[in-house]
Order: sequence, then structure tokens, then C-alpha cells
Amino acid sequence: MRNQLFKFLCIVIASVIVFNGCSGLKTEVKTDVKTDGTEEAESKNIIAGGTDQSSGANKTDEPEAADQMDTASGFMDWLPKGVTKVMSETKPNDQVKAAIIKYYEIPEEEWGETRYYYNYVDLNEDNKDEIFVFVMGNYVSGSGGSSALLLNGEDGSIEQAFTLVNTPVIVTDEKVNGNRSLILQRSGGGAACENVILTYKKGVYTNVADAEAIGSIDDVKGTAIICNDLAADIENQNYLTLQD
Repeated sequence: MRNQLFKFLCIVIASVIVFNGCSGLKTEVKTDVKTDGTEEAESKNIIAGGTDQSSGANKTDEPEAADQMDTASGFMDWLPKGVTKVMSETKPNDQVKAAIIKYYEIPEEEWGETRYYYNYVDLNEDNKDEIFVFVMGNYVSGSGGSSALLLNGEDGSIEQAFTLVNTPVIVTDEKVNGNRSLILQRSGGGAACENVILTYKKGVYTNVADAEAIGSIDDVKGTAIICNDLAADIENQNYLTLQD
């Protein structure tokens, strides 16, 4: 029992990380992530509707709206008023889990400690959902944030991989080169926290490290995905893992 309790406490301490880059907590886990910053593919827009890829059935449950949630921790304070806030999907998704395990080569003993959040997105408004996946854990997180994958919503294949990701992520109404842009917060490495925009060009989005920092986002409109309080989720064990 003591050994189990000690292991649980170690997991919690190692997991109180990455919580939305500029809100205060930093990750202290190893950073030997397989991602190399390369990104190739397309991405898409947002939220509810679409299909539940874990079952193949039409998805009927929409993500919970986050506008009324308790924001005492301040992790959403940076979001502009013109942005709709939604929580991550809550159902385990086999395609998402398979993509994470394969891409990051996560061993089975780490599945229970690797958490993920996801939302359906349609960034180019072609009425075909992709899935934006945010991943946290020893194999995918570092001091600047965690990792993310953009998946094809039909077959679960990986369209693009991202590093240094903090949530929430704004999917803007405004499009560049036919696809909606993504705005998130970049931090770590001793640099001040800043808002950056990922734009679409030649089949891929800008990677976070090279993204352009932007000034005021007060007039930005769109939808913020994965508006979950990651710290509260860790405390309450309210998250999906690769074992679910």
C-alpha cells in the first residue's frame, strides 16, 4: 500500500505540468520527445458535430461549453470576449490513442500516465472533421509545453505534429490560404509569455517555435478548444489516458 501511494504521489508531482504556459506552473518532466518540429499537412476548424471515431457512429454529444466554468485559476483570462470556449471531448477514442502510441513510441507501462484531450475540427470548412489532439506525459511534455497531433477524422492518420503547445487553442474565424489560423500562448526557455499565431501555408501550419508573436487579440473571433482546467483535472483525476 505504501509503495502504491508513493508511486501515485510521484505521478501527481510529475504531472502538475504544462498547464497553460503562462499561468504559472511549468513542466519538469523529460523532454526527449520524438517530434522534431516538422509539420506536414492540413488542419481544419472546430468543434461539435462530426463523428465519434472510437465507435464509427455519428457523434451526438457536443463538447461542454466552458463559458460558465469556474475560471478562478485564470488560465483562460487571456482569451478575447469574441471567442466561444469549449471543453475537450470526454469519450475515449481508439483512433486517437493508436496515433499517439505509434507516433511517440510510448511503451505500454507509460499508457496510464499519458493523458490526452481532443476536439473535432474543420479548419477549411469542407464538412470533413479532423481531430486536434493535445497530449501530456513523460514522453511528450517539456518546460515549454506539451505536444499535439492533427489527425484525419476519417482514418486517424496524422496530418501534422506540433510541439511546445499550451492550451486553450483558439481556432480563428479568419482564414489564411483557405484554412483557419490557430492562436495559442508560447512560453518557456526563460522567455516572456506571448501570444503567437500559426498560419497555414503549403499544406502545413507554422510550428510553434517559429510562429509570429502578435499584439492585441481583443478583436479576434473564433472558438477556443480544450478549455479544460488541466490542474483541476489532475487533482480530480478527470482526464483520458491511453489505458482508457
